[in-house]
Amino acid sequence: MKTTLAALLLLSCLAGKAQTATDTAQVLRAANDYIEGFYLGDSTRIYYSVAPDASKHGYAKRRDDTAWRKVPMSFSQMIGFTKNERNRANESMAKIRDVQILDMLDKIAVVKLRAWWGIDYLLLSKISDRWIIEKVLWQSK
Repeated sequence: MKTTLAALLLLSCLAGKAQTATDTAQVLRAANDYIEGFYLGDSTRIYYSVAPDASKHGYAKRRDDTAWRKVPMSFSQMIGFTKNERNRANESMAKIRDVQILDMLDKIAVVKLRAWWGIDYLLLSKISDRWIIEKVLWQSK
């Protein structure tokens, strides 16, 4: 009886995390498309991985300042930034990355992304069987 109860409890806990290999691959692809969009100046990767109504902001310091400043970036600014970076794309910098899925459920996921500029936390939603970034919060080094 105790074994059956323990097995049922374990199954009920596992059922709450509906994470498939396909979902994991899609979340990682969205995160990698996002970072490569910025690294390689490829706006098509931003169009694919980020929702048009996404919000992004972060905190950065200027080299000669000790105060943090909040830096917002709209979707159109993300696209503009990647287009400006196209001529300066540096594939060696593109290798500086660490992408970790911190948590994932049926419809939402949280990803921690380390890049040369610092750390981004990505909030994703599964919309029509596709994972897309809806919010980004970052901080420079």
